[in-house]
Amino acid sequence: MRIINFLFVFTLLFNSCKNNTFTCKCDTKFLKKNKSEIEKILQKKEIYDQFKRMYSIPYLTEYKSESYRMIARQAFEKYQFIYTLIQTQNGAKLIVTQYKQIDHKNEISKIEKEYTVNLSLKTWRKIKSKIEKNCYWSNELKDLPGDRLDGGSWVLEGFDPNKQNCANSIYNLDICFYGSSGKLGEICREIKKHAHEERLD
Repeated sequence: MRIINFLFVFTLLFNSCKNNTFTCKCDTKFLKKNKSEIEKILQKKEIYDQFKRMYSIPYLTEYKSESYRMIARQAFEKYQFIYTLIQTQNGAKLIVTQYKQIDHKNEISKIEKEYTVNLSLKTWRKIKSKIEKNCYWSNELKDLPGDRLDGGSWVLEGFDPNKQNCANSIYNLDICFYGSSGKLGEICREIKKHAHEERLD
C-alpha cells in the first residue's frame, strides 16, 4: 500500500460492530479487513514519526474532540494541502495548510500559507451528515495500485474519541484517487468546499 506511506497514526482501536441508529450497514467483514490493513501500516511507526517531523503537525489522535484530516496530494503540483477539521463547542474549525511539495524523505516541508476557518454548528452537522451518509467509518479500505505519477490521492483520517459511529471505532482512514466521484470523494469535496481556497492564490 505504497500510496499511504506518508500517512501517520498514533493510536488505533477497532471494536466489533454494534446495533445503532446509523443508516449505513456495518459490514463486519470489511471492518476486519480494514483492521488488518491498518495494523500492517501501524507496524511501520517510523513512517508516521517521519511524516510528523516533515510537516510539523500533531497526530490526529492528539486532539480531544472528534477530528478529521484530509491530505490532498496531486502529482506534478507545486503544493500539497492538508485540511484539519476539529469539532468545537460552537461547531468546528478547519485549519488549511499549504506546503511546498517535497520529494526527499529527509526534507522538512515549509508551510507556505495557513489559516483557520471557523464553521458554524449547522455547517459541522452538514459535514457530519455527509460523512455518515457515505459510510466513512464502515466502507471497505481499498488498496491503490502504486503512486500513480499521472494522478494523486485524497487520504482522510478520522478520530472519534467517543466512538459515536457505525463501526464503534476510535480511528479510521480511507483513500481514493484525487477527484474521485465515489463515497470518499463526496466527503472530501464537502470538507474542501469550506476551505475558502481563493485565499491561497
